[in-house]
Amino acid sequence: MTLKSTRNVIGNKLRIVRGTRKMSKSKFIANRKEKMRRKKGMRVE
Repeated sequence: MTLKSTRNVIGNKLRIVRGTRKMSKSKFIANRKEKMRRKKGMRVE
């Protein structure tokens, strides 16, 4: 493994982690909004 390839691997891992975090965060926020709407009685189909 050369220095360049290891750096690329680490960068890719970071990118993947960041992507999954963003995805899960947005899903989490969406779920919270859905729950709030249901509490208020507005059904979202």
